[in-house]
Amino acid sequence: MATVRAKSKIYLVTDPTKAPTKYIGTLRLIQFNSGKIRINGNLFKLRRGYHGIHFHPNPDLGDGCKAAGRKLIVQNITVPESEAKNDGDLGSIYANKHGLARVNIYRKGVLSFDPPADLFRRSIVIHATVEEDLEKVPNADPNLLPLFRTRIACGLIAPRNVKG
Repeated sequence: MATVRAKSKIYLVTDPTKAPTKYIGTLRLIQFNSGKIRINGNLFKLRRGYHGIHFHPNPDLGDGCKAAGRKLIVQNITVPESEAKNDGDLGSIYANKHGLARVNIYRKGVLSFDPPADLFRRSIVIHATVEEDLEKVPNADPNLLPLFRTRIACGLIAPRNVKG
């Protein structure tokens, strides 16, 4: 297997009805011969705090990143989200008081630039906060869930080069 490189230019949502256009940084993706994928880079102008970061199935940033679809599920894209293993969940990133988030994530598993995951045909979405935080709140109001799903930035994954 060759080392595969990709990038995703990330854009901040300024109008939730349109595709974002305010550039805030580039994430670099590398798939090593071992199959492990590294996602790294710096993002700017994010609200201070933790933000969820995920792969999403659709290569579409429209409608304030909502056109990217739900979180990527590689095994069986047709199962209900509540029953699915979210292969696209990359955890969280932290933006400091200056809005800078230094991203350095490693993942191994079904994620790949080859089918069925085919990450070149996907997007990366940054969320307003971390959805899992809701589970930590005793007697949490389920009406808060939309806040946790709010998309604040996204980008398409594009090839950089392939080295054999």
